[in-house]
Amino acid sequence: MKNENMALKKVISTFEKGRLYCIVGQPTMGKSTLARLMAIELDTSPNNVITFFNLEISNIHFVNKVMRLLSGITGEDNAEYIVDYLKDSKIDLDDTAHIDLNTLQSKISEAVCDYNANFIFIDYLNLMNHSLYSVSESVKKSITYILRSLDMLAANLHITIVMLYQLERVPKKKPDEYSIRQDLHHIADATDQLYLAYRPGLYNRSENPHIIEVIKSRGDTFCGEKYNIEYNYNDTITE
Repeated sequence: MKNENMALKKVISTFEKGRLYCIVGQPTMGKSTLARLMAIELDTSPNNVITFFNLEISNIHFVNKVMRLLSGITGEDNAEYIVDYLKDSKIDLDDTAHIDLNTLQSKISEAVCDYNANFIFIDYLNLMNHSLYSVSESVKKSITYILRSLDMLAANLHITIVMLYQLERVPKKKPDEYSIRQDLHHIADATDQLYLAYRPGLYNRSENPHIIEVIKSRGDTFCGEKYNIEYNYNDTITE
């Protein structure tokens, strides 16, 4: 890699095997971009094998986005160079739409058994099939069950699972206004650690639009460690 992102490395260094982590945030706050940057960074180590579940976009669309991020990281505008770079990638992709818990668990187990996958990304929880309970029962109950099941799976397989979760859009709601107890209690109780993704540049034009603030939860609020992750996104590169 041409440009090292120390803030990104620090966030990744907090991940432990056998744990489930959840990255939450409103739409357009950089959750998916952050997860892709993490996968790219993890892929630089020969000891890591990543499986990335894309529930929102196709694998082709995912690769195109990764190419643009890689172009920004390496400083290369040549699409052929980026394609060659990706040939050695250890990121396995799955774009099964509306996946249910049982299918997801089976696919994760297969990835670990067949490819020695040790990092799993799921983008994102809201798009999973939540038909575990009847319509009359709470969606939150279904989400809690899914997370606890994946947390147990991560522990049993000794892998790291990173789940993304999309919050409802709340105009100009700042990170320090979020309360885990009010908004995310059912998720906080079922995961090992929460991280909030937030882009100040969306609300303040004086801020760099290509910075994602990643804020670690502590207690009932997002007031833990903060990491400013800067990235470059090359819109000119094509597949």
